[in-house]
Amino acid sequence: MRLEREWKICPTKDCAPFSDIARYALGPNASAIISIMALFATTNTVLLMLLASSRIIYGMASSGSLPPILASVHPRTHAPWIATILSMIIAMSFVFLEDIAFVANVNNFTVFVTFIVINAVLISLRYKKPQIARPFRVPISWGKLAVLPVLGILFNLLMLIQLETRVMAIGLGLGGLGALAALISMRYIRSDIKKID
Repeated sequence: MRLEREWKICPTKDCAPFSDIARYALGPNASAIISIMALFATTNTVLLMLLASSRIIYGMASSGSLPPILASVHPRTHAPWIATILSMIIAMSFVFLEDIAFVANVNNFTVFVTFIVINAVLISLRYKKPQIARPFRVPISWGKLAVLPVLGILFNLLMLIQLETRVMAIGLGLGGLGALAALISMRYIRSDIKKID
């Protein structure tokens, strides 16, 4: 009853429910243990994201979507070191915002937009390239129109409009920077091809 009573009066933004439960169940040192576990879990997640994002940048640079310098590989470690440094700088820039909820929502924005684009491309391919070989066909169609991707777009739009205006602005800004980088890179590659010809 004591835990339930104190839980109800606990301010929403200042509470750490999991830590509070652990403290009541395991004693006063539980909070420190939970904090250490959370730090290890977060460090592991950040490391994986840094590795993944640097490899994505490396792959895009290798295919010509980003400047070729980002595809540079270190001679000793064989790691895409410039792409890794760029990923680190981008990640560190978000630390200065000092608002993890805002950063998470910017990430949500990019996820929602990505899923909208993926579903839109799937619908488009049904009409533009109906004869293309497909190892898997999305079920439930109305004529050529795939119903599930339409629902996917609608649900992602519904979640997208719940975000703050500043979150959308930052998300669009980051997307614009990515599009600009890709455009500059494509022009650079085309000019190199013309020089070779």
